[in-house]
Amino acid sequence: MKRPVMLILVLLFLLVPAQFFAQEWHIETVDSVGDVGKDTSIALDSNGYPHISYYDSTNYDLKYAKWTGSGWDIETVDSGGSAGTSIALDSNDYPHISYNGSTILKYARWTGSDWDIEVVDSSSEAGGYSSIALDSNEYPHISYHYYNPYYEYGYLKYAKWTGSSWEIEVVDSSGYNVGEWTSIALDSNDYPHISYYDWAKKDLKYARWTGSDWSIEKVDSEGYVGLYTSIALDSNEYPHISYYDGTNGDLKYARWTGSDWDIETVDSSGRVGWYTSIALDRNGYPHISYDYLTGYDYDLKYAKWTGSDWSIETVDSEGSVGRWTSIALDRNDYPHISYYDYTNGALKYARYGYGIGIELISFTADDREDEIVLRWSVSNTGDEEIAGFNLYRRDMSESEHGTVRENYNSPLQDGGISGWQKVNTTLITGTNPYSYIDTDVEEGKQYEYKLEAVMDDDSSEVLGTTKAETGMPPSFTITIIYPNPAEDAIRISISTPVSTSLTVEVYDITGRLVIAEAIGEVDEGESTVLLDTASLASGVYAIKAKGENGDTSLKRMIILR
Repeated sequence: MKRPVMLILVLLFLLVPAQFFAQEWHIETVDSVGDVGKDTSIALDSNGYPHISYYDSTNYDLKYAKWTGSGWDIETVDSGGSAGTSIALDSNDYPHISYNGSTILKYARWTGSDWDIEVVDSSSEAGGYSSIALDSNEYPHISYHYYNPYYEYGYLKYAKWTGSSWEIEVVDSSGYNVGEWTSIALDSNDYPHISYYDWAKKDLKYARWTGSDWSIEKVDSEGYVGLYTSIALDSNEYPHISYYDGTNGDLKYARWTGSDWDIETVDSSGRVGWYTSIALDRNGYPHISYDYLTGYDYDLKYAKWTGSDWSIETVDSEGSVGRWTSIALDRNDYPHISYYDYTNGALKYARYGYGIGIELISFTADDREDEIVLRWSVSNTGDEEIAGFNLYRRDMSESEHGTVRENYNSPLQDGGISGWQKVNTTLITGTNPYSYIDTDVEEGKQYEYKLEAVMDDDSSEVLGTTKAETGMPPSFTITIIYPNPAEDAIRISISTPVSTSLTVEVYDITGRLVIAEAIGEVDEGESTVLLDTASLASGVYAIKAKGENGDTSLKRMIILR
């Protein structure tokens, strides 16, 4: 039942008016089943796709949503009191999540097949305000708050996975309640840097591991400051911290210059600055998401440093929105923000950039003797023209036999194997459909290819991946349908390892057969057939090619009139 829904979504995207595809904010509701979306945390994978952890207040569950390239995949990770979430992705694009599970600190990670969940700190009331980061070994480091309600004291704690066990320690226990609103980042030595709030003294504090002990200092003590902290490190490994000034109701920002703290007010337009989240772009400039109280409602706001001043804007003001924000920047330094919609009890997501104007229709890789032939077809309904494409390849595994597989508009496959290498030396251009021959391959290898579109403004977007294995004759497959979207006729390119009698069938999204045409005998190799589609109404269809020996290949097609 999922496939027709996804195909309908693709068609809807294609039918959206052209003004949607401007470079602007694009906002959507991710999950609205029950009261969901508090305690959000966002991370972007190697495709630039968002992964979001969040809290289900209706069922007291930890939930997780990821964008697959065509829709949101949503699941419950853990049940029973799972708040205060924080997410990080490893090199496989697999999520690691820290959270407060029934008043203890818990940790969940995706193994590639299921969720591995464990208790990190079983101390009662441990795990509040958790924040997670992964080190160079992809081991988790977690900062969090422990609070003893009986004695009314709390402190900042820190846990890290050593490879065999959890190492847990108290970082700061000064005063009677420190360590709320923690945020963690790791430097190049895998040493933690933590920003947090000292509730007793109403100060913003900062702790860093020097390699032998903890260095702790007050960053800002001017009034009631330091709630809703978020930290990021620049290329010099200097900390940048966003936080809330409760005395004045302002958003504040502090950065270490190398000798002292440079502190400034970013936004003072009313009560602003709750639920801050910070990320740094390639220039080391801060981007901050936060909420703004307007009367009785909240708005989502966003501030970025341009190099000379702060650019501030309201992102979403529909109802009461913008609490529990989390921000991440993509490869173009465009912000992606997850946040809570209080009015509808929903998880929302906003991203800045172009709309979904590029649709990858097909992407295949065929083994041909000592080379791999890559073919792809795209539809571009955006404002920006495609300047060209880049192809990236990585060696997946040793193999004696080969298969060809298509998997476009999906997250990277088998991400545990790193080592992407750019295939082309100059930008790939030409006419749609496109092709490229990769001659730098070896027999008996499985390769994965990643396709990237580069726009005229030099922004880029990963479109999808495909796999091929060398050492085997080509499989029976539909390689290209063109044009796609189509109107009255299409050309279907079919690759077959042997001569065969060919039949082509067309199915609508309900699975009903609408066209069946016997093509007749086709020769070994690549053949092209013409199919009349004038009788088809606008919609999404599946094209099925059938050989006489039972071989089949399926590919989608869109009719747009």
